[in-house]
Amino acid sequence: MFSMNVDKSTTKSQKKVLAVLVSYFDGESNEVVNEHLDSFEVVRADAQSIYNGLEKIIQSNEVVNEHLDSFEVVRADAQSIYNGLEK
Repeated sequence: MFSMNVDKSTTKSQKKVLAVLVSYFDGESNEVVNEHLDSFEVVRADAQSIYNGLEKIIQSNEVVNEHLDSFEVVRADAQSIYNGLEK
């Protein structure tokens, strides 16, 4: 099991930030783990910028790499979302 949640927020200094949260099953502890994966500032709020930011986080993160099969589904879903936003 692996899921990703992306949440937009605004800092006190009015910067727009996307926080990426993940949930996954940890076989060692036999529990579902929820954690903050990473965050990035959104300078341009367009589909390509958001997609690029998410792609960078996903590619560089060990937690995602451990759940690579699920990640491929996430990547396909993200591309579908990006394509939808571009229309």
